[in-house]
Amino acid sequence: MQQFTTFNIRWYTWDTQTCTARFQYDFDNKKHFEEVIDFSHPDFEVQSYVEKQDVVSLLFHTALAFGASYYKAFPTKTIVVHTWYLSQEQSDHRTNFYRHSLSEFFFVNKLDPKDLCVFQSQSSLTHTPVRHKPRSRALVPIGWWKDSCVSVEICKKKHIDFDIFTFGKAYILHKSVADVICQNSDTNWLVVKRTIDPVLFEMNDAWYYNWHVSITWLIAFASLVVAYLYDYKRIVLSNEKSANYGNTTRKWFEVNHQYSKSLEFEQWFKAYTSTYVVSGVSYFSLLRWWYEIAIAKQFAQYPHYFTKASSCNKNFLLTKSTTKRRCCACPKCAFVFAMLRPYITHQQMLDIFWEDLFANEWLADLFKELLWIKAIKPLECVWTPEEVSLAMYKCLTLYQNKDTPLPVILDMFVQESMKNKDTIYFDALEQEYFRWYDEHIIPDSFLPVD
Repeated sequence: MQQFTTFNIRWYTWDTQTCTARFQYDFDNKKHFEEVIDFSHPDFEVQSYVEKQDVVSLLFHTALAFGASYYKAFPTKTIVVHTWYLSQEQSDHRTNFYRHSLSEFFFVNKLDPKDLCVFQSQSSLTHTPVRHKPRSRALVPIGWWKDSCVSVEICKKKHIDFDIFTFGKAYILHKSVADVICQNSDTNWLVVKRTIDPVLFEMNDAWYYNWHVSITWLIAFASLVVAYLYDYKRIVLSNEKSANYGNTTRKWFEVNHQYSKSLEFEQWFKAYTSTYVVSGVSYFSLLRWWYEIAIAKQFAQYPHYFTKASSCNKNFLLTKSTTKRRCCACPKCAFVFAMLRPYITHQQMLDIFWEDLFANEWLADLFKELLWIKAIKPLECVWTPEEVSLAMYKCLTLYQNKDTPLPVILDMFVQESMKNKDTIYFDALEQEYFRWYDEHIIPDSFLPVD
């Protein structure tokens, strides 16, 4: 493995005709990368007020964020920005942002970020934040699972004028959900296409450093460009309160697989972007005041999504696409099964998952991890062990007054997780996990409808 000392954020270009941005990065001017993002879409027209200089300014901050995908191949102490001037405060912001957002990457690779990700600027070229005065329209990023579906349904009930947005590429499963959302409505689906430099995949194959980097914080910066090009005032995420809770700690830092979905990130992003990037655009999560189990209960009201949506990140592969909606063997599938089971019928669960995961003894260790009986919270988009415990406790009531024995996973739960826990404990969890929380930055006009 070749050694490097500096990661460089070199330059980027914007093609007005094709709405395509190109970002250049390298290690020590030896390993070169070019990231390409195509912001064009045949059904969306770039607004007449758009100025190239404003787009270039927005792309500067986008370039800094997307550099992380390449930087992680060989984390260096220094990251040098050659494009625009960064004040010391901005450099410190970016250093801390990289360290927090890459916390899981550092944990898995046994690296200490204390002396890494130090931003420096080698340009005197300054810029000012973009002043944007959009119409009151919303852009809702969608995945292919329940959370964005719930946000969409809230927007419909509130009569919000919104479109949906997908970043990266349009997977078959994205289309499955988008078709349901857009059917018989004025809602349009905007897809922004991303092309990662193949040199990065070659380095991954050559055993350079590698691990998951959350797509959410890349979407955050890309969505600001979309909001400016196509005139949106609100960027409406679907992240829940549970995302605030980390997986574990290592040395001096917390490891949170979902850091870029947390309220801390959301507040940081709001403060940073309103000061340095663009005014007039707000970025927030519509589901922030709910825990995941409460969102699952909301999702159960919308059966038209049941067989269209998916919950499995095994589908999210950069190099290929799949029609398979879930593997039924990963932490995400197991968690979602437990969350949904109290609120929909057994047959509906079989329609979604094809099998009863509670009856699969091979998943016992996985459910123990979700309950924190064993190991740490899985490095996945799963939530607090108390939520899992409450959901499985509620599932037990489905088997009351029945002659059939408990499925093997629920029996394990009774034997290993319910010790010294009575109905008072679970009643308290019910109160805790189903109330609305005030820790959010949701505008009043988007407050959910009962």
